[in-house]
Amino acid sequence: MNKRCNKKGFEFSFAWMFAIIVGIVIIMLAVYASTKILRTGEYQQSSETAKKLTTIFDPLETSTGSSRSGIITLDQEIKLYDDCYTDGNYGRQTISIATKKSFSEEYGEKSAGTEVSNKYIFGEGETEGKDYYYQTESYESPFKVADIIILTTRKYCYIQAPTEVAEEITGLGMKNVKLASNAGECVEGEVRVCFTGTGGAKCDVTVTGQAGSFEEGYITKGTERVNYVGKLIYAGIVADAKNYECNVKRLMMRTGTLANIYLKESQYLSTKGCNTGMEMELSRLSNTITNSYESSIDLITKIKPVVKGIEQNNVCRIW
Repeated sequence: MNKRCNKKGFEFSFAWMFAIIVGIVIIMLAVYASTKILRTGEYQQSSETAKKLTTIFDPLETSTGSSRSGIITLDQEIKLYDDCYTDGNYGRQTISIATKKSFSEEYGEKSAGTEVSNKYIFGEGETEGKDYYYQTESYESPFKVADIIILTTRKYCYIQAPTEVAEEITGLGMKNVKLASNAGECVEGEVRVCFTGTGGAKCDVTVTGQAGSFEEGYITKGTERVNYVGKLIYAGIVADAKNYECNVKRLMMRTGTLANIYLKESQYLSTKGCNTGMEMELSRLSNTITNSYESSIDLITKIKPVVKGIEQNNVCRIW
């Protein structure tokens, strides 16, 4: 009797164990499937958000050459990836984002990149936040080449900014930039930007002008150093060196193409009685960019002297 009871008990227990194991497997498969669906949904959502974000950049550009600034507020925090390349005719950028995982503060998978070949977005390569501050400036060399978009989630404290910079910031009403007379006015979390060494060791970014002017110069952040001319000063302050050098290279590629277009127009005008006198300088600008441009230091040493010569000879106003 005891043996029969034990056997039945064993059979009963085995059936339950088998059912429990099968149940666990089913639950695990269900959890895996739901997790897979969530991840797929998050990836698709991130990719769609990246595409929508790039369309927001279109109205930020200016048609009149005037500067603009503002803030893009998203409905959730994202991590934005901005990758820059110099291949092709004008180079390109890809914008990717990652959104936070469901029921988590961690970011999910990086989305597919949305390519933009006609935008010049200066940033830090990877930023995180919900509020993105932008500043749009027209880059000219000497004709308008493109609008540049400077994008950041950071707040800045400009210490003893030169008059022309302070007037630009004030005129744009930039919400993420404070003008300060000394480093003591900056608060924790703000990026301290010093001009020609003001602020000493407390500087995160130092802007150094040349010949008593900030029309051209160089910007240092730790061990990184980039050179600027004109409105590129604002891009150099915000962007990391890799992003900055890549986008300036792309601007040079576009400048070279436009120089060739204006060269042909100048040659045509010469046949109609208006000798522009710019053919040699326009050709020189195109050739300098194609054959000898390497990094932003060339903006000052190679490009600017040629641009100055073109400006002086633009009597027929072909742009």
